[in-house]
Amino acid sequence: MDKKVAVLISGIYAPYLQRKDLRNCLERTEKILKGCDFYYQTWDVPLYRHIFKGIDRDIYWAKEPDAFYNPYILAKEKYFGDKPGIQRLSKTPKTDTQKELVMKACFQHLGFSALYEQVPKKYDYYIRTRWDVYLNEDFPLSEILELAEEHVIGMATVRSKFKHIGGDDNHKKIAVRRQAIKDFVDRGMYCLNNSEAVNINHPAYENFLADFLIVFKESDYEIGFTEKAYENRTLAGAEFGWHEMFCQKRSHINIHGLIAIMRNIDTSYQTYLKLKKANLL
Repeated sequence: MDKKVAVLISGIYAPYLQRKDLRNCLERTEKILKGCDFYYQTWDVPLYRHIFKGIDRDIYWAKEPDAFYNPYILAKEKYFGDKPGIQRLSKTPKTDTQKELVMKACFQHLGFSALYEQVPKKYDYYIRTRWDVYLNEDFPLSEILELAEEHVIGMATVRSKFKHIGGDDNHKKIAVRRQAIKDFVDRGMYCLNNSEAVNINHPAYENFLADFLIVFKESDYEIGFTEKAYENRTLAGAEFGWHEMFCQKRSHINIHGLIAIMRNIDTSYQTYLKLKKANLL
């Protein structure tokens, strides 16, 4: 590969996921994206020091910020016209785990920004991704980089496109749905959605920036933007916040397929019970 690419793995690995999959995801990502330079970040708190204690990488341990506003409510207020895409954001959290996720919805953005500031600015492309991603084994990086020459690229296999598989929320049916998502990623099929597309299943993943993996250039992101917006309580949560961060200068293309996160493909009964208890299914 003649392009220099930095891969930034940032954020957290959720306690409700199986710990063995953390190393599996990381080693798989590093193998599939071989030839890129890797950088790592998580928060310097006892929980993540414990979760990551067996991960022998040069991790940037950033100070965890304070949570002082609800970025989901902000997204709902700012993007009220995109009602189907933010419907999930308007629901009142029912568990302590949900409340924490809601209030920390911009921590993923802040974690990326803290890491990006540490990374040398010598690369043609930068990839932001997560600790819990599952990539297609033959991930077409060269094809994705060609798309990224003209657009910011967001990637996610959209779970709601599989909502009719498996039926209700008992474990066996949830497992069937998650296996279908994994199989779709493994097949290597993907489709492009440009920034003007509208999908009735999940407009947030078309109108805004899909966020399991983001490919961008140095000129797309302004250092300090995220922290300033968060301090001013103007940074929205989830895909909305990523779109605000990266798409000020260039339009985006989202890709459905090629990548999933463990929460959406883990078929284990243990994870199912934890997610069910936290009302996160």
